[in-house]
Amino acid sequence: VLVPGRYRVAATLSEAAALAGADPFLILCTKGGATAEAAGEAGRTFPSGTPILSLQNGVDNGARIRAAAPGLVALAGMVPFNV
Repeated sequence: VLVPGRYRVAATLSEAAALAGADPFLILCTKGGATAEAAGEAGRTFPSGTPILSLQNGVDNGARIRAAAPGLVALAGMVPFNV
């Protein structure tokens, strides 16, 4: 259940990292070619165990996230069309 007011949205990793006391949940929506770089930066910014949801076109982005940020919990979703 999503409780209104419980979640805060940040557009960048630095904004998200600055949210004191936050329990982070990351959504990765980059182009596939930028996955490893973005995930690596997230892995250096957030504590081990932080979930990161891939909402990207493609089937191998979960593996890219796990390789670039092994401490994060990669959750693979797929967006099969351009939005």
